[in-house]
Amino acid sequence: EGLRYQEYVMRVELHNEAGENDEGNAIPAPSEWLREVVYVQTHGTEAHGKAEWWLRVGALLTSTITFALYARRLHRYKTDAWLPSQLGIYVYCFGICLYNNPSLIIFMPFGLGYNVLPAMFDIAFLSAGMLLATVLADPARVVLSDLPKNYWTVRLVICIGIFIVGITQFAISAQHHRADPSFVYELEGSFLLCAVVEYIFLAAWLMLVGGLLFSQIGTHERRLKAHKQEVAFAAVTALIVLALWVRESISFKVYSQDFMSDV
Repeated sequence: EGLRYQEYVMRVELHNEAGENDEGNAIPAPSEWLREVVYVQTHGTEAHGKAEWWLRVGALLTSTITFALYARRLHRYKTDAWLPSQLGIYVYCFGICLYNNPSLIIFMPFGLGYNVLPAMFDIAFLSAGMLLATVLADPARVVLSDLPKNYWTVRLVICIGIFIVGITQFAISAQHHRADPSFVYELEGSFLLCAVVEYIFLAAWLMLVGGLLFSQIGTHERRLKAHKQEVAFAAVTALIVLALWVRESISFKVYSQDFMSDV
């Protein structure tokens, strides 16, 4: 049972006697023996849960070993001697380890709740990817000790802001999903505010990455043939991170539901 996903999806109200609801429809009186109704929707089977568990174990081991090998090589040198791209990859590899969800391996076989940690891990992975994209798109090729003091300011504001907004949206949605599954997110003021702030951060990230990519092309205009693979890799990384945002963003899922269903 612990390997199955169970989700509370509705709230049932019982009336002591027959009557009418607000729309004028008749409400039948419950039977004498009816005291409580619980509706539980189960996703998947125990076999699916075991398969996912083993897949997560393999992915987590692979990502952890990869991160350990990369970190071991980097730590041969002082941190100040690292390139920004090396630090970005370092953080991203750690984010991949989180994305593979260690909590699932620990909690799921025992049927314990683990809904909060995966959300934090997923959003942290997305934020690390956004940080990596901004670093790879930057034409600066100096070590960390020689970077301008404001190099990380805008990047961290955007990425940490995306993380905070994502966690806040998850908390709002989880609270209302438990209390009232029929809750309309589009009309909730705090949820709408988080969505607006998230889209502002996303627009700032897109402008930053786009500006840095164009700057990199201009910087290496004479040597573009030698650096075209580097620019292409940075652009593809940004596109992959944008696709991850589309997949992970709660506000995008909520406000694009009608559009995506039409598509």
